[in-house]
Amino acid sequence: MTPMALGRRGAIAVAGLVDPAFTLAGRGRARVAILVQDGPTMELLAAAHRSRRAVAGILRARLDANLRSDCDIQHQLTSDAVAAIVIGDRYPGPLMIAAGEGGESVVPDHFAADGA
Repeated sequence: MTPMALGRRGAIAVAGLVDPAFTLAGRGRARVAILVQDGPTMELLAAAHRSRRAVAGILRARLDANLRSDCDIQHQLTSDAVAAIVIGDRYPGPLMIAAGEGGESVVPDHFAADGA
């Protein structure tokens, strides 16, 4: 057996050890929703004589800039978002969370209908 043939066989053996599913499968970037609450109280003044909505917009822009290199940022809640950051002045009301495969939605127990 020539050294060239031996080298080829060795390369084939090494290539066979590397699982193609491992080398080809990659995790996609996580989608994160960054939301600003809507409501009349968001128009009240906050820091530096700005509305709470304006301050929340500044915070959203900073989060967007800081997370963009690691995540796909979206400004609306969708079923494929792995996390949602809600910026506002109160706890949000009931959230509908897609359960996944069955397509049904679930309201977590810790969210009451009155937002408490």
